[in-house]
Amino acid sequence: MVANSLLKLPIDKAALGRALFAVAGISRIHIIGCGRSGTTMLHLALACFRNVTLSTSETSVQYPYLRERLSLTLRLFSVSGRKHYVTKRNSGWTKPDRIDDLIEWTRLENIGIINLVRDPRDVMLSRHAGAARPDLPYISQKRWYDSILATDKVFDSLKDHPRKLTLRYEDLILKPLESQSQIEAAFGVLPNPNALPIDKVKDNFERLRLQYDARELPALNGLRNMDAETVLHWRKSGDAPSFETMTPDMLDRLKRFCEEHGYDRI
Repeated sequence: MVANSLLKLPIDKAALGRALFAVAGISRIHIIGCGRSGTTMLHLALACFRNVTLSTSETSVQYPYLRERLSLTLRLFSVSGRKHYVTKRNSGWTKPDRIDDLIEWTRLENIGIINLVRDPRDVMLSRHAGAARPDLPYISQKRWYDSILATDKVFDSLKDHPRKLTLRYEDLILKPLESQSQIEAAFGVLPNPNALPIDKVKDNFERLRLQYDARELPALNGLRNMDAETVLHWRKSGDAPSFETMTPDMLDRLKRFCEEHGYDRI
């Protein structure tokens, strides 16, 4: 009778999932940042590190769920050394309840957070091949602003959290080895001896015979290596976006963002 009663007790699936990862020595890294900032490229690029498993698509911070954690634990348990599971934020991550979840789960699981930023002029001019209107910029001024405010709240709430890093897209592309070293230092990841440097994304997927989710490819315009031509595209094209319709609060945050991250003044 006691056994039957125990079987009927509610199971804390989240706690059990954390315990499974702890037993298997799997730590987590989660990527945040505004759309069109290079988060998909960075997500795939982290395959250059040893014992890294990538989520197959965008996810909430609660992922992987218990079933997936059990499968990963069984598959990776015998792998020597520290293991890392990498996820990337989904499109709804800036909603208040999702931000609260991100902060709570980061603390509970000691999740490493990578915040990727990019010159907002390139972000707001960038197009998405998988969008309903691929001929138009994909990120609105309001969507950019909401993403920055969400990141502000996350980093303000996690001031004492040691496992976090802000990377500039431009540095990731133009200074890949330096960016790779920053990631190694922040999260304890090690280079995969069989992989090329972090900027050789397509080459590494082919070299390591890795699979990828085809749904991610429209965001990248195809699986490819990092390309310096994507940096400061707005300046090269002479097509800087107009910010005249921004509210004073949005424009103030935009200017401070550019100052914080070393971008030309708006």
